[in-house]
Amino acid sequence: DLPLSAARSNLRQVRSNLVKVLEPAARHGQTLIRVTATTIGLFTGKHVDIDVVKVQSTCEALSRKSEVLFKNFNEVEAIFSAERDANKRFLDGFDLPDCDGFMEWLGHQRQYFHDRLITLYEDNSDRALAAGDLDTALAFARKAVQIDPLQEANQLRLIRLLASLGRKEHALRELNAYVTRLRNELDVDPGAEVILLRGQIMQGLVLPELSAF
Repeated sequence: DLPLSAARSNLRQVRSNLVKVLEPAARHGQTLIRVTATTIGLFTGKHVDIDVVKVQSTCEALSRKSEVLFKNFNEVEAIFSAERDANKRFLDGFDLPDCDGFMEWLGHQRQYFHDRLITLYEDNSDRALAAGDLDTALAFARKAVQIDPLQEANQLRLIRLLASLGRKEHALRELNAYVTRLRNELDVDPGAEVILLRGQIMQGLVLPELSAF
C-alpha cells in the first residue's frame, strides 16, 4: 500500500536485516542470500535448517522404504523418531493474514504434506497387514490416527487391529474416545459402521477379514 519509493526503501531494509540475521552462518564462508533484479533467494547448506526440507526428505525416505520398512520394527521406530518434527504444520507459526494469495498457497501446502504423510502410513499399514504382521500394521495405523484423529477409516482400522490382537478393552476405549471426539469437536454422532464395530467387539464376534480394509 506504500508508494513505490517507500516500498523499495522498506525492501532494502528488510534485505539488510536478513543479512544481519544470517551473518553467523555467512562467517563460515557460506553464501546464504542471492539477490537479483527481481528475486531474493536462500542458499541451503549445513548451516541452514529448513523445516520443509525435513518433511520432504522424510516423505521420500518412507516412499523408498515402504516395501520393506514394516519388516524391521526397529527401523520403523527410527523413522517415527526422525519424523517427529514433520507432524507440525508446514511453516508452523508463520502466517501473513493480510496477504490472501500467500495464505491460500500456504493452506494448500499444509494440506498436501498432511495428506502425504497419512497416505504413507496407510500404505505401510496395508503392506504389514498383507504380510500378517499385525503389530507393525497397528503401529502405522496409530501414527496415521495421531496425525488426523477425526478420520474415520483410520480410526476403524486401528480399533479393528487392537481387537484382532486380543486387546478388547483397549479397542473399546479407543472407540469410545473417538465417539467423544466426534461429538465434542464436530457435534456429530458416530455412523452405523462405528456402532456395528462396537457391538462386534463387545460380543466377541469374529471380525471381518483384516485384509479387506
